[in-house]
Amino acid sequence: MKTKKSNIIISIAGYSILILSFGFIIYSLKNIDLKFLFTEKHIPFLFFLIPLFLLYSGVVLLLAVNFSVTMSRINKDKKINLLIVPGYLKANIGKYLPTNLFHFAGRHILFNTMGYENKKILAGNIIEFIILIGISLLLLLTGILGGFISIPQAAFDMILRNRILFTVIITAAVLIIIILLIKFRIKNFIARVTSLLSGLKPGIVLLLVLSYSVFFIVSGTMLYSILTYFSGIPFSMKDLLYALFSFSVCWQIGFISPGVPGGIGVREALLLLFFKDFYGETIAFYSGIVLRLITISGDVIAFFYAFLLNKLFRNIRTEQ
Repeated sequence: MKTKKSNIIISIAGYSILILSFGFIIYSLKNIDLKFLFTEKHIPFLFFLIPLFLLYSGVVLLLAVNFSVTMSRINKDKKINLLIVPGYLKANIGKYLPTNLFHFAGRHILFNTMGYENKKILAGNIIEFIILIGISLLLLLTGILGGFISIPQAAFDMILRNRILFTVIITAAVLIIIILLIKFRIKNFIARVTSLLSGLKPGIVLLLVLSYSVFFIVSGTMLYSILTYFSGIPFSMKDLLYALFSFSVCWQIGFISPGVPGGIGVREALLLLFFKDFYGETIAFYSGIVLRLITISGDVIAFFYAFLLNKLFRNIRTEQ
């Protein structure tokens, strides 16, 4: 009886997150002024956007596969549980709700029903977070040390204004670690963490890092292609690298900004600051808006992939 009641509550919570997420997506799109795209001049570009929507949805699918590999290794499954992929794609829509944390909650709701413990789902979330932030920091350092980018003063000031946010995040992380250490004692805590992550061999971690890097490469390249379209400036490897490294900074700040659905607003503001001196304020603004349209559309398309993949993977499992 309790199990049935729990399942009903979980279903209600899941559908509530889903409905509210799409509500916020519609609200976000409604507030994005896209009139500049629907002119005779930009009609060819509108057709070019369709493959970009599909390309980004493919990147989201790759992220889902990466997470399924991580979870399967943490859970020490004999085979990669591909049913995690559609669950990830469904939960991903939750990031468009305020707090930018509901997609993590969605994963717990969905993967709990698949038999995964909360501590293992949490470990998977933390590993994904560390890898993504680590790659973006590495790209940022490479860009700065290589002389490819320099952070504009206005962008730097904007980042500094969020210093309270960073302090809160770091303080919370430290407190959680201290509490865990006190609760389990240092030796027990290390043993628990080591046991939990023992399935993630160095080769698998390296593969995950390379796969997650695709997200930044594809997103940065799409941003650069949009900028070159609106500006008409010929291709330049230096400009492409600037776009890749700059995107990693803007994504990172948007990603860790709680209360900002999917980083909406923060990333676009930073992109404007990074590119307005090179392409002009109007082109930089339009490019940020178009990139946002691509990422929202890609996430929605990937969400609908989930239903097809769920049926496909269940049929494969049944046949096996």
